[in-house]
Amino acid sequence: MAAQQTTSSVGRGLPGRFEGRRLAWLAVGLGVLALVLAVVGLAATVVRPQLAPGASSGALGTTLTATAETYTFTDPDEAAAVYSVRNAGLLPVTVRSGALEDGGVVEVLDAAAESLDAFDGPAVPSRTVAAGEELAVRVTAAWPRCGAFAPGSGVVRTEITVATTVLGVHGSAVVELSPTLELRATAPVEPADDCEGVLHAGEGEGR
Repeated sequence: MAAQQTTSSVGRGLPGRFEGRRLAWLAVGLGVLALVLAVVGLAATVVRPQLAPGASSGALGTTLTATAETYTFTDPDEAAAVYSVRNAGLLPVTVRSGALEDGGVVEVLDAAAESLDAFDGPAVPSRTVAAGEELAVRVTAAWPRCGAFAPGSGVVRTEITVATTVLGVHGSAVVELSPTLELRATAPVEPADDCEGVLHAGEGEGR
């Protein structure tokens, strides 16, 4: 009877032992998955561009009214300002020139933001800025093609979205503008003829 009881006890212990192994392998798998997700999250954070406003900015123009808060123009041909942009991340970031979705462009410059060459110097397709360093961009404001603006209204650009590359990964980054860039109408501005929907701005309204 004793031998039968021992055999029965061992037989009952086998399923528990297999169950313990299964739980151990499950715990290992979950640990590996958590590690992979952590690495992926860290990699995404590292390659995400971190651009911040730099220390310098400036604007020139015969229709310019400048305050500490905004650069205001009334001539769209003059509506441009130069800003320094700082790489606040850990890796070099390549910033590319390009058009803005709501009108105007961002132009990457070889000159420093505080240099007079930055106002009329040629733009470059892109520049790579090291961690902690700054580059200069020239930002323009323009009337939206499908916008109708009354005298006294206008567009206000408070930030820009620039195209970037970090470690071969293409992305974008939003940079706040300080002072902001404003284009204000002195006469009615009409939308393009082929616009289906028109944005209307009354006197004193901005966008």
